[in-house]
Amino acid sequence: MKHTAFTVRNETEIKAIHFDSLLAVTVDNYLCTFYLEGNDEFICTKKLKDIERILPEYFIKIRRNTIINAKKVNSLQTKECKISLFGNHTFKCVAKNVRTVKQFIDFNL
Repeated sequence: MKHTAFTVRNETEIKAIHFDSLLAVTVDNYLCTFYLEGNDEFICTKKLKDIERILPEYFIKIRRNTIINAKKVNSLQTKECKISLFGNHTFKCVAKNVRTVKQFIDFNL
């Protein structure tokens, strides 16, 4: 059976994160931030490596600390290495990963 969501928790809440509403995941120090549709965010302590293992293949690691949902890319600025997602979230990308994101977008149009 294919999973469509996973759960995460912090000190006060347990939240179901649905793949189709997840825009991006970032980690800063020990805090993991989930960016969701509707400008919703959820913060917890989770390793990016653990999150990466459970995400479908259309989630792409664009930096050491950032994973994006390639299905939610609104624009890709190749020269500036910036990716804008629906919901006005913009993330810097490592130059070598711009090609991976571009290939995914081109393939799925």
